[in-house]
Amino acid sequence: MLQVLETDAMKDDKPYEGRKLGDPHTWHTLDKEILAKIKVMVEEWREVMHISLLFIALFLTVVTAFISSVIQIFMTPPQSPSTRPPLPTVPTQLVALFYYLALITSISNSVLCVLGMQWAARLLATPLGKTNLERALARERRMLSAEGKMPSLMGVLVWTLLLSIGFFVLGFLIQLWDLAFSFAGSAPILIIGGMLATGITLVILGFIVATTIQAALTENSPFESPLSNAMKPLLRWIRRRVQTRECGRTEANRETDEKDETEDTTDTEDLEDLIRWRKDDATNILALKTYAKLILNTNDAEVLDRAVPSFEYRQWHDARDSLLPVFYAVRERFLASDTSFRVKETVHKQLVYLKDWNGWKDQEGDWRSDMKANEFTRWCQAQCYELIYSSRGSRRDFFPPFAFLASLEEDNQDLRRWAFRSDEECIASILCTFDSDQELGDREDIVRRAIRSCDRLFSDGRTDDVAVILSHVDRTSVLRSLIRNPDMWWSQIRDLVAFIVKGNEVEILDEMAPFFSHLPEMGEVSDDDHPLLVCEFLEDIIRDSPFGFTPPASLDLSPILDLVHRNSLFQRYSKILIYYLGRGSLDDLSDLRPALRLWEYCRDVRNDPQTSAEIMTFSQDYISCFIPLPELSDEECDDLANQICALVTKSNPKATIKDVKGPILELLEADEKQRDYVLTKILSEVRRSDVVSLLIHESHLPWNRVGDLVKYVTKDHELEILTAVSDFHPFKIPNHTMSIFLDFLGHLVTSLPSDFTVHSLNLSRVIYRLVRHERKRHTWRKHTDTIIAYLDHGAFDNIDRVYLGAVVRFLNLCISESQKMKKWKDEERTSEPTRQRAMFYREKLKARAAQEPDLVWLRLYFPEGFDQPPPVVIVEPQLRAEKLTWTSRFQRWRNLFMIVPRRTMLVDDGPDIELELGTTGGLCRDKSRAYQVRTLVGSDVQTA
Repeated sequence: MLQVLETDAMKDDKPYEGRKLGDPHTWHTLDKEILAKIKVMVEEWREVMHISLLFIALFLTVVTAFISSVIQIFMTPPQSPSTRPPLPTVPTQLVALFYYLALITSISNSVLCVLGMQWAARLLATPLGKTNLERALARERRMLSAEGKMPSLMGVLVWTLLLSIGFFVLGFLIQLWDLAFSFAGSAPILIIGGMLATGITLVILGFIVATTIQAALTENSPFESPLSNAMKPLLRWIRRRVQTRECGRTEANRETDEKDETEDTTDTEDLEDLIRWRKDDATNILALKTYAKLILNTNDAEVLDRAVPSFEYRQWHDARDSLLPVFYAVRERFLASDTSFRVKETVHKQLVYLKDWNGWKDQEGDWRSDMKANEFTRWCQAQCYELIYSSRGSRRDFFPPFAFLASLEEDNQDLRRWAFRSDEECIASILCTFDSDQELGDREDIVRRAIRSCDRLFSDGRTDDVAVILSHVDRTSVLRSLIRNPDMWWSQIRDLVAFIVKGNEVEILDEMAPFFSHLPEMGEVSDDDHPLLVCEFLEDIIRDSPFGFTPPASLDLSPILDLVHRNSLFQRYSKILIYYLGRGSLDDLSDLRPALRLWEYCRDVRNDPQTSAEIMTFSQDYISCFIPLPELSDEECDDLANQICALVTKSNPKATIKDVKGPILELLEADEKQRDYVLTKILSEVRRSDVVSLLIHESHLPWNRVGDLVKYVTKDHELEILTAVSDFHPFKIPNHTMSIFLDFLGHLVTSLPSDFTVHSLNLSRVIYRLVRHERKRHTWRKHTDTIIAYLDHGAFDNIDRVYLGAVVRFLNLCISESQKMKKWKDEERTSEPTRQRAMFYREKLKARAAQEPDLVWLRLYFPEGFDQPPPVVIVEPQLRAEKLTWTSRFQRWRNLFMIVPRRTMLVDDGPDIELELGTTGGLCRDKSRAYQVRTLVGSDVQTA
């Protein structure tokens, strides 16, 4: 009982349940609204016709009386029966003519009135139709037809009535003047009467002409008539010509003005033009136009209440941009001050209903391949943003639709799965969005709103709500995402971070240690006071940490020290770094070189007056840790070689990263002679490919550190090494290792013979990972050049069929690039030779998709279709015989690809929605192939 009472009390504050555009209840109400408008029009027309019939009845009586006397003149019997009556005078004939014209015109007017009454009655009849929507559209069609014809009929009735009166008056004046001069003497009284009658007639005629011309020259004139509307184009042209002559303007000026006027007229298309029915409009468009017309023209609150549930955003989305102004106008009408709160809430709730539209998927339940953001979806995103902002975080129900709409943007498909979770879980997942190595599109707005909503809850004292939100995800994932975010300053995320960390500083730092020890690539945030979020986090976490705080042994600060050094921020963060190093983290460093850079900075500034005591103490107390070691002895060299061999053979499966990096770093610090000696000893005991694998996959060192070692190991054994690494599996390695592997392949290109061919190198998984993971602007050009080079040397034929979709995506990125990549510098974007070769390979795959039945699923990756035959590339690029050097690769490839046919088609845009492997499976005719694709993607996503 209480629940029923509560529901009744709160129903006026809740939105209506959403309905479809064709809902019977909605169109029953709208049909009644159309009928009411028709009744008003019919009453107006009937009133005109009733008045016309009444006047004609009286007028015919008068005309008949006048014409009777004239008829008697014509019917006067002759004096002689054998002769015909004499011909009356010309004035008498004219009088008879005009009287008869007045009579027949009046009778015609009466006939039109009778027909008009019949047609008006027909408008009120119920039209045929199976549904309320069909009947309403049929009634609207009938009303539009009547609106186009009946006003003209009303004009004809008025003008035929005036014409009949004019004929009668003209005949009467002729008869009066003829009578005045028919006597032998002068008849001044009749002449004066004739003058007065003629004058009054001319005055009335002048008034009619003046009002007609005024209506033709003036918009919205009360004197409008069919004749004035017909005269408008002619009179406007005459007025423009007269004004042109008076101003003395040249013919060129006139043409310019006429052109500008035409453009202005075209640009000012109003809503009435947009909602006007057209012959080629589909039924749903006609329904939208009728719906909009009725909503915009009604003041009935009941009609608005009953129609607003069918204000489906999804239907307006399908209508595209042509009806967007109409959509905005209808929405503003629903949100006007005279509508109820419930109507307004229903309009806002349509954003939530839009997310659940079945039209986003095809008949097989897969997401449509043509889904992409447009003006309408971006407007809906902005509305979600504003509604969340204005509600101070209380309207969490708008986050799922916000996430869905944002997922339509480029590289944001991962947001889509969060849109169908609970509101709190969706917000929590959004907070974790940057905890990913995948390529992420623009999502600043939705992440900013999620963080801001939590801040609003903090300020309102609703911390329990924030705790509920965060309970759906791993707290360290949220922290990693906030630290990796590229848009928010530390001051904007500080409260949320503090809430998560409070009371669990030591535990959190221990859980975050692997993240800090393998820090992904990140840049500065544009905040001069807090440029590096990772350092700000480390600084804040120790403020509330317990006394005697000791960093966990698993915390390796080497990546953070290197990051601070590369950004030249030791002045800002030296104190916090010294704090951690002084409490044991120095012993846990896997690489001492970044710490050496910090110590050198402290040494250089220790004599400055502003230098703090911590910096001076660090430079003095730790000088012994950074003294260069003497050269290795022969025994130490042998021992180092044995250590590295043990790492290669994995004799110690529990070896940590520090255990792996230590010997390699020691080898790098040795002089050239000792380094060559150690490497020679290592290569005498283990395979070269295993050493390369250790340096690339397990050292966790960048290419600029291990590149020289790799070059030494591979020298004169490039083909052997390339064959050995052909089974490279990138799914099991971190993202930076993938980059090192491509750098390694790029090095091999410069050393291999120019006519080499790879028979077993399979780059399928490498390309798949490259297109899915974050694309680095400083390596993209170099890595795409490398991949295309290997495709040109036989690797293209080794691509697995299930990865062909990823290859097409890669080629599209090389050709047209993503929106983010288009903002890069020219030297960071795809090189022109690589772009041309990507076009070549894309056309080859397009031809295969068109010809091979089992590749029908690949056709979705070519949104331009297959109507045009692909360009035929006859000549393959010729390989030069001489040695190729990596430093001159652009000149070399320019020569190689000079003969690429220029008919190769350049695609303007790649797919707007990244077609993940498996999303097209539902469309495959080959179900086994679809299953393979879906299975592959499932495992890859879990691995990632």
